[in-house]
Amino acid sequence: MDPIMQHIAEERTLDKEIRTLGALRHSTGWTSDRSMQRVACIPQPVWGMALQIDPDLGINKEKFYAWLSQHPEYDMRGKVGE
Repeated sequence: MDPIMQHIAEERTLDKEIRTLGALRHSTGWTSDRSMQRVACIPQPVWGMALQIDPDLGINKEKFYAWLSQHPEYDMRGKVGE
């Protein structure tokens, strides 16, 4: 399959998962089995730089969410009705 078409297919799958609502919090972005939620969409160059500045960012949950709150443009956690 053409790499561009493969990427489009993957994006459509992710888009479908983004529309799945969580059972308890009614937030979007849950996978179809509701085991994981997509919380951010960070471009690779931005994520690479962030990890160079703070290598623990991808490991430490508190640091990651603090960073994400400072950069809301990458936050994907939407509530229904927002």
